[in-house]
Amino acid sequence: MQQLVRMFSITEIFFYIRFTIYLLMKKLLVLLSFALALNCSLWAQPCTPNPAIGSGLMHPDTLPFAMVGYKYYQVLTFRVPKDSTLVYNGFPVQATVDSARLIFMGGIPPGFSYECTPASCTWKGGTLGCATFFGRTDSPSVAGKYPIKIYIQSWIKAAGTDFIRVDSSSNYNFRVLAYNGGIEIEKAQTLKVYPNPAKHFVKVDLENLQSELSTLEMLDMQGKAVYKKVFDKPADYYITEEIAIDSFSPGLYIIRLSSGDKIALNKILVE
Repeated sequence: MQQLVRMFSITEIFFYIRFTIYLLMKKLLVLLSFALALNCSLWAQPCTPNPAIGSGLMHPDTLPFAMVGYKYYQVLTFRVPKDSTLVYNGFPVQATVDSARLIFMGGIPPGFSYECTPASCTWKGGTLGCATFFGRTDSPSVAGKYPIKIYIQSWIKAAGTDFIRVDSSSNYNFRVLAYNGGIEIEKAQTLKVYPNPAKHFVKVDLENLQSELSTLEMLDMQGKAVYKKVFDKPADYYITEEIAIDSFSPGLYIIRLSSGDKIALNKILVE
């Protein structure tokens, strides 16, 4: 039997090539979107309120800084009071808080977001709630200071009447820093870290601390502190701090020293 062979024109060949490329690109975009969504979901795992909030309304009082090129992760804890005071007809009256909801966080830098537990960002009066603030930026142009304003909506009952109140304030001055490739960042004091790489311990030389109250931290690449110590020493104090790292997973870590308005950073490789 004679077979019929159809010759394709140049136009048809180009059409099939372009259509095949289109299908491949579509599949690639779907895979990238899935990977991005999975990555964000891994960052924004359900949080647990921090009982260290005490009698305050929000914890922590200040946000740790973020650094360009590294993931950032911080749990925010909110305390919803059971009782409050409301001005009604010009007079303060006792009120009962039914619930409160985080409705917006304004001033967040590009590449950062937040998610609540539960997802509705609503908590009953007299309980603790939390939200995960997370993100990453690889652009040095994002480095800077960001006043973050938090808006809370409350459902309140006072004098037999139901009220809805929205409160807002500039709660955090968040900073994104650009690592300059050396030991120090911005206005930093001396920070010497050794040995590097390290296996069992790492030593940090602290000197010329600007403030009587300084904080030394060791952060993993998720931005979580695996070690933290606060020093309450005079400004001319010199000390070598030794950190045991046997229980730490191998990888790259950041040593961060905060003293007054100065911050010093150094990288350490744990083997």
